[in-house]
Amino acid sequence: MLRKIEFNGEKYYFNDKTGAFLDSYFMELCLSEKNEVASYYYNQIDISNYNAEELLAYVKEVKRAELHHLVLRACELIFQKYPEDRNLIYNVLPSYNSSCRAQGKVEEGIANTLYYARKHNISSSALYTTLAASYCDLGDYDKAYKYANHAYFEQGGSVGYGNELSLVFRRIQKETGDNPFCEKKI
Repeated sequence: MLRKIEFNGEKYYFNDKTGAFLDSYFMELCLSEKNEVASYYYNQIDISNYNAEELLAYVKEVKRAELHHLVLRACELIFQKYPEDRNLIYNVLPSYNSSCRAQGKVEEGIANTLYYARKHNISSSALYTTLAASYCDLGDYDKAYKYANHAYFEQGGSVGYGNELSLVFRRIQKETGDNPFCEKKI
């Protein structure tokens, strides 16, 4: 379904199915224009009465659009309205922490992510990978390595060449000079 958007005197469209923003000729927007239109579009949406399923879909959409401030807004609403919904929190925690990192709120992201992960006994490769990256941001490579190893274990002991976890391991190696693929005691 195409949704019509009027922004700065121009007509745009949002394709619900693909997540694409289109101009009046139905051509995809260039990145800078897409970011402006997407930010305008998503900021207009009142999520205060969304149910859990709608909030999860919204988080996924704004995360895909890289609108991290809106991911945080939605996650904070989730934490307020649905603090006991383990499945919902399981699904949004990696996006929440990643968006905290993108917004320069690394310590806040770690604290809240760990709080909800522990409260609901949540573990996943995506969660541990984003925590490892957060600890790299803080220069705490021992904890970064610890969470990267947890992520490695959660995904079955494999690291693809270009996935996020392999990038975290390479970052640890680059920034510390250690080879994180060798046995290390923590």
